Amino acid sequence: MAEWIVLCGFAVWIGLILLAVFSDRKTYNNGRCKCGGAWKYFDTDSQGSDGYYCENCGKVIWIGWIHPNRRIDEDGN
Repeated sequence: MAEWIVLCGFAVWIGLILLAVFSDRKTYNNGRCKCGGAWKYFDTDSQGSDGYYCENCGKVIWIGWIHPNRRIDEDGN
């Protein structure tokens, strides 16, 4: 019985992670706000989420699971 509880908890955990990733992708919308303006990066918070603001309407979003502006250099850092 305990194995099923652990298995169900793990499945819920994976599902919530996937939900957060898809939600971030939808919100970021390939770099475009709903108003049509471009998202511009402005900061990273202490938890690692990237902040973006819209050039047109001034809306702010925080993206925690996808990081379109982060690049890994040749050293892997």
